[in-house]
Amino acid sequence: MNTNLKSKLAIIATTLVSIDQLSAQTMRGQVNQILNDWALPIVMLLLVLGGAFGVVQNFDKIIDKDGNGTRKEGFMNLAMIMGFIILGIALIGGIARLVAGINLSI
Repeated sequence: MNTNLKSKLAIIATTLVSIDQLSAQTMRGQVNQILNDWALPIVMLLLVLGGAFGVVQNFDKIIDKDGNGTRKEGFMNLAMIMGFIILGIALIGGIARLVAGINLSI
């Protein structure tokens, strides 16, 4: 082959490889942007609303409204709800770490 043709093919191949890597990094950035701008705030809002809903549902038990000795049960229900919220936050953090660690190079 002609040396000039070899150098042109090398330049084209290098350009195409760099475009593919740029595309992969752009896609990674878009995934991170979607997670940070939409998914994370929505899930966190749902977790907070779930916690507030749990407090409202167990409020009568927590203050022992009828004097039946249900305070311990109310606090245990609330502790279980908070445990699920903490588990959800840990799960979201783990997923975010996995997505951040994805190597999309070709």
